Parts: sequence; C-alpha cells; structure tokens
Amino acid sequence: IRIVHFILHNTAILFRGKE
Repeated sequence: IRIVHFILHNTAILFRGKE
C-alpha cells in the first residue's frame, strides 16, 4: 500500500465523516 494512497483514502473518509 502506498503511503500517498493511504493518506488520500483516509482524507476522503474524514471528509465524508465530517459532513
């Protein structure tokens, strides 16, 4: 797993969770 991909995926989840 690439770190960049992991961060992007986590950021997307955090964004969806904030809404």
